Amino acid sequence: MEPDLVAPNGARENVRVAHNVPRVSTATSTPADDAGEAIGPPGAFEPRAIARSVAGIGLYAGVFGATFGAVSVGSRLSIAQTMA
Repeated sequence: MEPDLVAPNGARENVRVAHNVPRVSTATSTPADDAGEAIGPPGAFEPRAIARSVAGIGLYAGVFGATFGAVSVGSRLSIAQTMA
């Protein structure tokens, strides 16, 4: 049995899907159809999701900085040499 895809206008399309090939819908919409909708996955612009993303980026930057500093100290570089 072939899977059905549902277009934004509610029409159903019967399509064949090859293995290891992403499913792509050929349905299109006009800007008037999407008026007022945010781009991206649902819930992507919620304050908690933004705070979680910011915390993750901050943690990554902090770990990167600590690693860079540890390599600098291990290499016996001065602060000026590390910053250059």
